Amino acid sequence: MSEKALPFSAWHEDDWSVLWWTFPVAEPPYVGSPLDSDWPFSEEDYQSLGWTPLDVPDPPVGMPLSVYLNPDQRLTPAETKLGQGLACRHGWTRDTR
Repeated sequence: MSEKALPFSAWHEDDWSVLWWTFPVAEPPYVGSPLDSDWPFSEEDYQSLGWTPLDVPDPPVGMPLSVYLNPDQRLTPAETKLGQGLACRHGWTRDTR
């Protein structure tokens, strides 16, 4: 199934890291955000850029579904996706990683 890419202008910092495609597609996508220090694109590239969400899969069968920060604090699998649960639980923003 093909997913429609969104234009560069639709990206917001709340989207975090996504897959950035240069059209026409001739190479694998860049994974990251325009806030990355190694952002490889210039403003001239923005017209040919599109992005799709970076979907994080569930772990393989048999892999532990929890991440332990310490013995008293346990995160659910949903909370561990892209670190969002950790950020939400502690009130951190993306800038304090």
